[in-house]
Amino acid sequence: MKKLLLYLFLAFLFVNIVDPTNTIFKIKYLLFAVFIFLATIYISKNNKKLRLNKDIFLITGLFFVLVTYSIFIGAINGFNDLSLAIPFAYLILIFFVTFLSFNTCIYKKFLLIVLVVAFLNILTLIVVMYFSEYFTELYSFFAKHSHVIMFAKRELFGIETYMIYHKSSTLLIFPLLYFCYLYFSNKKILYLIVSCIILFGIILSGTRANIIISLLAVTFLTFHFLLLKKRYIKVTLIIFVIFIFIFYANEYILIAFDKSDMSNSIKLMHINSILNSIIDSSIMSILFGQGIGSLYYSDALNGLTILTEVTYFEMFRIFGLLGIVLFTFLLIFIPLYFFIKDDSLRKMPYLYYAYFSYLIIASSNPLLFSTTGMIVVVIVYIEIFKFRNYNIDLERLKATENKCNIVFT
Repeated sequence: MKKLLLYLFLAFLFVNIVDPTNTIFKIKYLLFAVFIFLATIYISKNNKKLRLNKDIFLITGLFFVLVTYSIFIGAINGFNDLSLAIPFAYLILIFFVTFLSFNTCIYKKFLLIVLVVAFLNILTLIVVMYFSEYFTELYSFFAKHSHVIMFAKRELFGIETYMIYHKSSTLLIFPLLYFCYLYFSNKKILYLIVSCIILFGIILSGTRANIIISLLAVTFLTFHFLLLKKRYIKVTLIIFVIFIFIFYANEYILIAFDKSDMSNSIKLMHINSILNSIIDSSIMSILFGQGIGSLYYSDALNGLTILTEVTYFEMFRIFGLLGIVLFTFLLIFIPLYFFIKDDSLRKMPYLYYAYFSYLIIASSNPLLFSTTGMIVVVIVYIEIFKFRNYNIDLERLKATENKCNIVFT
């Protein structure tokens, strides 16, 4: 049954990543429910054989306390739209998957599934450019399925090009850094080719934040690797090349921060509307938030909305000052603590660079209120507790050996 649970979980990941809108397969919530149901039965029958670090109870508990109280606050304020609360239910998977302790690397399986997104982006580009007779059919298909993939011509950093954007494209930063790290470690040309394919898929997505942060993350990972190897001359050369690139491409880079740019001006209008909404609220709303499902007026939309793309301002509005502190603690400081403390996790720079880069990208995209965003949090915590449990077992084994040595001496 444990193998069945593993296949169910991987199918759940595949469906959520490839079809985040749930309009093609239409089974992502069904797979979630079936997995939780069968996992509960398995754990109840085998609970004596399974081990779990107590920290996981605390972390999953804090996540659900935060979401529950926010639902309660929203209900008090007269808001009953719980659509934003649904993705947070995925966080229970941290508990179940860690408890089940599958004999496989979930993170590598996750990366392989995300790779499908890069190939879908590239395949869509090939169809759009070279098989124009299928253009209308393809566009109609994606439009019918909530635009799971969007494509159009767009000016990006002053260059007109095709944009092929899959709604899970932001996840590509995880396999990008993983295969870059493999290339740095093993110098196999295959890893470099895969990295280039993924980077091309990211560039095709046409989202400036995704492209810029991905390139910066690769740069930081390169510095990390070279500094570990004490190759200071190469580090100096890379810094020199970066300065030259910035000097010649500064006009296009500054577009990403230009207030007159339409995309940026919309974000600023959202932020101003959120801040006005918070200022006009009571002190209780400032402390505890307006609640999940709460509506406010956005000047950019010229109407009421429950969520916009400025994620962290939205978190402040929804969860309040106390909630955003707790959320920041759970999203940033706890993973950072384990990444610094744990020897095994410190040897996985591709994971923590990708995770924190993803959180930066999420600042201009409502990723953390989506099922794919919650899957990222789940996957990262699964990796953290996989090594956490492993290290605890090692400590127990060493303690047992020391006791045996004392007895025999």
